[in-house]
Amino acid sequence: MSKNTTLNTTIEMQAHLSANIADVWGAFTLAKHLVNWWAPFGADMQVSELAPETGGIFHYSYLDGVHRQRWRRVFYASVTMQKSLVMELTVSDEQGHVIPLPLPGGLPQFLSASVELLPTAEGTLITVIANGPAGIATQNDSLPDEMAAMIERLKQYVEGDRFVSDTITVSATNNQLLP
Repeated sequence: MSKNTTLNTTIEMQAHLSANIADVWGAFTLAKHLVNWWAPFGADMQVSELAPETGGIFHYSYLDGVHRQRWRRVFYASVTMQKSLVMELTVSDEQGHVIPLPLPGGLPQFLSASVELLPTAEGTLITVIANGPAGIATQNDSLPDEMAAMIERLKQYVEGDRFVSDTITVSATNNQLLP
């Protein structure tokens, strides 16, 4: 009898973003924002399905550094609007079927990740906790390195010039939309 003895790694990281919680939430849940930061910098990313709700799927592809198309699938295990996302991230094919990774045991491997958002006076505190096989992110990068890079891409995107807020503010005194 063989067992899958792949070692798991759990990583927790926090970052403060100088963007309001609605904008950070939009960066996680709207395709027009995800394509700007989710995949590695410079990667041409395409979203084929996005339903950021409990039980929903985020299916996407991107071109890696040698122009190979990589497909990924995210299952949303739990979503609480503007508060948290609990996800299972896997490698997939173009149709969204999970593909086993070449790890001991040959089982489909996934990375579990939770993202929690907390509004602060200066913006949003983001906490990411990920658990999965060590080195699942890429063959060359460790899970902590890839998580840190992803959080940095998010930070640069929501705090940078390319981000256009979807937040609509209404003046409490005269019910007019504010820029």
